[in-house]
Amino acid sequence: MFRYAIKRIMRGKGMFLSLFLSVALASTLFAGILQGADAIGARSLEQIFQSAPYDIIDQASDKNITKTRILDVENVLGEIDGVTHIDQFIWAPVRVYEPGAGLTDEGVYPTIEGVYLVAIPDGSKF
Repeated sequence: MFRYAIKRIMRGKGMFLSLFLSVALASTLFAGILQGADAIGARSLEQIFQSAPYDIIDQASDKNITKTRILDVENVLGEIDGVTHIDQFIWAPVRVYEPGAGLTDEGVYPTIEGVYLVAIPDGSKF
C-alpha cells in the first residue's frame, strides 16, 4: 500500500504539489486568524483590567455577618502585595410588599421578587 502511494505521488507530481500547497496555505491562513484573535483578546483583557476599579470580588454568602469581623478580614487582605484599596459592601435579599395590593387567599400581602438591599460605605470607589 505504501508503494502504491509513492507511485501515485511520483506520477502525479503536479497534483501532489498543488494539493500540498493548498493545504499549507489553508493551515497558514487559519493559524494567522487564530493568532490575530488571540492577540486581540489579550489586548482587550489587559485594557479591561486597567480600567476596572476592582480586580477581585470575594463573597462569603454562608457567613454569619453578625459574628464576622470585617475589619479583621480587611487587615488580612490589606497585607497582600499589590492591594491598593479594599472596599466592602453588604447585600441581602429583602421582601418588599407590593403597595396598594390586598390580601391574597392565604391571608398574606403579595411581594415583589428579586429585590436586594445593598449597603455601601461612604467614600467607596464602588
